[in-house]
Amino acid sequence: AVAAAGVSPAWVALSSGPTLRASSVRCLPAPGRPASRRLVPRYAAPPLDDSKVAVLLSRNARGVTERLIGWAEGACGADNVFATNSLEEAREAGAAIVEAGYGTVISGGGDGTLAAALTAVRDARRDRWGEPVPLAGMPRFAVLPLGTGNAMARFIWPRGAGGLELLPPCDDASSPGAGSSSSGRHAPRSAWPRPWLWPGVVWRFVRGRGDETALQRAINLVMRAGAAAGRPGVTGRGTLDRVIRVPVLESDTNDLCFMAGCGFDAFLLDDFQALKKLVKRTPLKRPLSSVLGYFVAMLVFTLPRYITGRHSLRVRVSVPVGSPVFYVDPRRGDAALALAQAAEGSLTLYEGPASIVAAGTCPFLGGGMQLFPFARSAEGMMHLRIANLSPLRFVPNVMKIFRGTYRNTLAAFDFVCRACSVEIIGEHKAPFQQSGDAMGRRRGFKLHIAGSVRFLDFVGLPDPLRHLS
Repeated sequence: AVAAAGVSPAWVALSSGPTLRASSVRCLPAPGRPASRRLVPRYAAPPLDDSKVAVLLSRNARGVTERLIGWAEGACGADNVFATNSLEEAREAGAAIVEAGYGTVISGGGDGTLAAALTAVRDARRDRWGEPVPLAGMPRFAVLPLGTGNAMARFIWPRGAGGLELLPPCDDASSPGAGSSSSGRHAPRSAWPRPWLWPGVVWRFVRGRGDETALQRAINLVMRAGAAAGRPGVTGRGTLDRVIRVPVLESDTNDLCFMAGCGFDAFLLDDFQALKKLVKRTPLKRPLSSVLGYFVAMLVFTLPRYITGRHSLRVRVSVPVGSPVFYVDPRRGDAALALAQAAEGSLTLYEGPASIVAAGTCPFLGGGMQLFPFARSAEGMMHLRIANLSPLRFVPNVMKIFRGTYRNTLAAFDFVCRACSVEIIGEHKAPFQQSGDAMGRRRGFKLHIAGSVRFLDFVGLPDPLRHLS
């Protein structure tokens, strides 16, 4: 086989190590053959083992504590828990996860932590192992809502304050193989927290001290899903085999995310970061580092600057030639109308003033705001929202905007597409947010659908439809 491939046995011996990037090795000719400049194919990434579960926690996330890290190490094994302090450590953890063949990854943190985990695993599969389509063989992911916004966690967990309080109790909180009372599905309505208990649940998350017992139940559910995956045919009590695919965005900086944009949301994030710096050494640090801080920053900083015109933008939004795009027309019951393709260059969707230009593949933004209600209306596409709302329109309709029901044919435009390009018109740069994290100021950005990632689905279908896949 070596001689037929035209590769010198000496080079094969040198490239036998699993960590060597074989793409940097030039093939030497076999005797009697001309020299070749083709490269040795890189190694394929190790196969995934769904029964192996890794836990990736960000120490910078609001809800990640040393106590929680210690419990995760006790439940999953210290070798399977990666607690990171920086993006560099997250990249190293992603490489270790790929090399070990973990089939399930629990991301503990906010949307930024999840995006960093996805990017790290993708980069390791692509750059180190040479996978041509790195997202195609990604492990399954689960998200623990330990951050501030927790948009993706709201999408895959049962509804509630953080979602985890609605999980079924575990028979044994310390055993990954213990059974549960509802086969891994969410608890029936009779088991949900009573409405008069919700304020206490919310207050625990405002203080940044989420119910650790609920977090333990969540980790146990994922561990049981991995255990069931390791034994084909095992179903029933305590197992969870449902997955849901979610499209992933890739920005022009090669970062993966589920929502990104500029305008009001990015200005709000900048103001939120400024507020946290102001109260960093005060007793208000803990409560204002939660969703409550978003509302305070909006009332104190963002809205006043918005009213005075300091947060105004002019943008040019376009889609590349050949890329399908649909306009969601509220006059026709939110029907998606296909737009004519540009013959060459790009198709300009909008040019003018804007208060927000954002796109997402998840319906939620931070704090449960349904900014992208059409994110999953078409498979493999994103919801692009462009709005130019004055304060007189925004303030009275803030609850409709929060619930995703606000429509305005003259000031809010919704598109469903696979790629988009946003250019800031003018001399000043605009703040840019990605996965709920402030990414600095830019003169524009580009987004496109890079593929999809599997998530463990803890919600499932309604009870009468549970027989459906």
